[in-house]
Amino acid sequence: MTRLKILSLSLSLLFGGCAVLTDHNANIEKPYSQFRVGQFEEASQGFKEDVDNELDGLCYMMDRAMVHYVAGESEKSIRLFENAKFRMGGYDDRAKISATDISQEAASFLVNEKTISYKGEDFERVLLPSFQARNYFLKGDVDGAAVEARRCLFQQDLVKEKYDKELETANKEAKKQQSQASVSTEGFLSTIQDKCKVDREYLDDPQSVYQLAYVNYLTAMMLEAQEDENNARVYYLKVYDILPNHPTIVTDMARIEAKLGNDEESAKYLEASGGTVPGPETGSIVILYDSGEAPLKIEQYVVFPTGGFGFQKFALPFYQGVPNPAAYVELEIGGQVVQSKAMTSIEQVAFRYFNDRMPLIVAKAIIRVIAKIVAQKVAEQGASSEGPLARLAVGLGASLILSLSEQADLRAWRTLPQNVQVGKVYLPEGNYPAKLRLMGKGGNVIDYVDYGAVLVPGSGPQRVPD
Repeated sequence: MTRLKILSLSLSLLFGGCAVLTDHNANIEKPYSQFRVGQFEEASQGFKEDVDNELDGLCYMMDRAMVHYVAGESEKSIRLFENAKFRMGGYDDRAKISATDISQEAASFLVNEKTISYKGEDFERVLLPSFQARNYFLKGDVDGAAVEARRCLFQQDLVKEKYDKELETANKEAKKQQSQASVSTEGFLSTIQDKCKVDREYLDDPQSVYQLAYVNYLTAMMLEAQEDENNARVYYLKVYDILPNHPTIVTDMARIEAKLGNDEESAKYLEASGGTVPGPETGSIVILYDSGEAPLKIEQYVVFPTGGFGFQKFALPFYQGVPNPAAYVELEIGGQVVQSKAMTSIEQVAFRYFNDRMPLIVAKAIIRVIAKIVAQKVAEQGASSEGPLARLAVGLGASLILSLSEQADLRAWRTLPQNVQVGKVYLPEGNYPAKLRLMGKGGNVIDYVDYGAVLVPGSGPQRVPD
């Protein structure tokens, strides 16, 4: 193959599609900014434009579904989340055996992972049915909500199994490529891993994508709403094992044990919380508060020499936290004041997920970079017969083209919150004036809503109106 053909191939791969070289964060800046300030209709239309895009469409679909979810338009949100789940399922089926997936994977070796359809990060796949469960729950469809909650649990098990297989395959391929190409990756690997080192504070949370307290809590709530107290207790206990000091789950454990006639166990939880078990006819208001913004993906990279006249760029995605001025919400009702408390930090889950997947991310990147180094060296050898200047020009040209194409995949579900908080207050049946305050980290009131009179039914959870 002549150097002209090699460069033509590289150029066609590089410029074959706009999405391959564009920054997803920049692409969604306008609709995301509209979402942040509550311009939901405008944001929905902005995200809608690329929903049918084969490469990025899933991102836009999930973002658009979340816009309608936050706007309280549950029917629209439900339809979009269902479409997103259907697309994820299609990717899973296609990945089993598909010429399309094989050709996409092959292209990603010479360009970047943005040539592959975005299938959703594992924690995004787990969280999607959790928001769908809330859609159904808030419209009064408890059975539909319970189905989605169980789907969360299924996804937790599924993504763990998928990751283990994917890591094994990628490691084998990376070792094979390194051996055949005689390329050492030690130098730039240590550099990029230092750049992508996750702060210890993000790794202290005991939760991982494979066991989210919030997902288990939603499941327990739905099971209890279906009067399946025994199974509800199982999932409340899973939450308690992760968050033994969360006031909401401690009270829930005391309450569910009492409902099941386990008075001694109930007393142990009461002793820890210093509270009392709500009466059987007491109603409750549940606060489900999505706080802040999920971390965004940025690119970290290192450029290194490849011998001869060449160089290459090695790029990885890395999460960056987004400052959140809000600390919690505070509900004042019936002479009581209850504060929400984080049950799952999506920010911490994302960082831990990245840290756990670092071996897989690196293995895939090694395969891609080695393929580019080999392509560059083939180009140089093809120009050798035409003299050192021609070889230099081809080597530098191939390095430049292939390095420009080495970009981290920054696609993500951007409209996820930073953390999900839960709170609960118990009251006798009746109408109560309710006020909700959004509190800052310094104890200041950021925003305030007066709901007027809120009906608390005699039993079962009640949400504060939007």
